This record gives sequence, C-alpha cells and structure tokens, in this order.
Amino acid sequence: MSPASVAEDGVTNLTYAVTLSPMVPTATTVNIATSGTAVSGNDYTGAVSTLTIPANTASATITINPTTDTTVEPDETVILTVT
Repeated sequence: MSPASVAEDGVTNLTYAVTLSPMVPTATTVNIATSGTAVSGNDYTGAVSTLTIPANTASATITINPTTDTTVEPDETVILTVT
C-alpha cells in the first residue's frame, strides 16, 4: 500500500495491490470487504466488492480516493479484507 496515510484533500490517493503467489494461468476473482471508521461514499470513493486479477498476471490494484470536505474530524481508517 502506498502511501500508508493521506490528508483528506482529494489529491493523494491510496493504492492497494492484491498479489497472487504463484501467478496462475486463469483469471482469479477475489472478494473485497471494507471496514474501518471512514465511510464509503462520504469519506472516500473507489471501494469495490470484487477484484479480478487477469490470467498470467501476478497482481491487480485498488485505488481509494479520499473525499475533500471541510469538516474537522479525527483520523479515520479504511480497512480492506481480501478473501
């Protein structure tokens, strides 16, 4: 994941890589569950419920886009669980 944290400015995004080891010859779909204190659609966009890693490819990425707002609030978290 890069970067590990960002300002809620709508400029810098969080990119998560989901990697298969070893790489497989067929497309693989994984389920993605989101949790944490940030709210999808309010604090960020880009969350997906599934991610497909193409055949003969080691990884695919998910990008979380923090949403700009003017509300003063404590740090929030986004947790992605891959199954």
